[in-house]
Amino acid sequence: MDTLEHRVGLSPKPLAQPRVGVVDLGSNSVRLVVFEGLSRNPLTIFNEKAVLGLGRGLQNTGRLNEEAIGPALTVLGRYAAVARAMGADPIEIVATAA
Repeated sequence: MDTLEHRVGLSPKPLAQPRVGVVDLGSNSVRLVVFEGLSRNPLTIFNEKAVLGLGRGLQNTGRLNEEAIGPALTVLGRYAAVARAMGADPIEIVATAA
C-alpha cells in the first residue's frame, strides 16, 4: 500500500530513535532534512529540496522575489506536515543567504 505514512516512514510503533527536522531557507532553495538519532553522525531519513529563487533580483531591489513568496509558503507548510508525520521534534528552521 502506497500511503503518505508509508512513503515518509511513519510507523504505528513508537520511534526507537528521536527524529529532528531541519529546514534550510536559502536565497535559491528551501530544503527539508529529517535526521534520526542524536549522535554525532545522525542518519538522514528524508531529504528534499525545492528550488524557488527567493533571492532572484535581491541585489537590484533589496527585496525577496515576490513571485516566489507564495510557493515558498506552500512548500514550508508541506515540509511542516511531512516532518510532523515522520515524528520529527523539534523542527528547526535556519535562514541562510535569504
